[in-house]
Amino acid sequence: MAARRDLYQVLTVRRDATPQQIKTAFRKKAMRYHPDHNPGKEAWANRKLKSIIEAYEVLSDPARRDAYDCRLAQAEMMLKSRTTARRSKSVSQYMVDIMRHRATPSWARKMAFAFVFFDYYVKETKKVK
Repeated sequence: MAARRDLYQVLTVRRDATPQQIKTAFRKKAMRYHPDHNPGKEAWANRKLKSIIEAYEVLSDPARRDAYDCRLAQAEMMLKSRTTARRSKSVSQYMVDIMRHRATPSWARKMAFAFVFFDYYVKETKKVK
């Protein structure tokens, strides 16, 4: 695979692209990044062309494309589960947990109380003026 990059991005096609669209995108990219068309940048052009060829080899074969799509979907689900698991709770979420009598850390209960008290205090002082 092309250095952990999305093969669809390498060819700049959508995931639901037809084989004809993939072939057209491959030809355009291959012409653009061919070493003969990039004098003085042959090493860079070779690396780009290799990644384009690898992407086309995978996406042009239906069996390999299906396998790649499955792996890509699994990787995206794994990444999504990791990012949602790392989110920290906001003060209002801790307040909801406290109101529902869920187990929360003591610092969170103190912060929630301070948040509610400060909010109440600000509203009451505005009424007095």
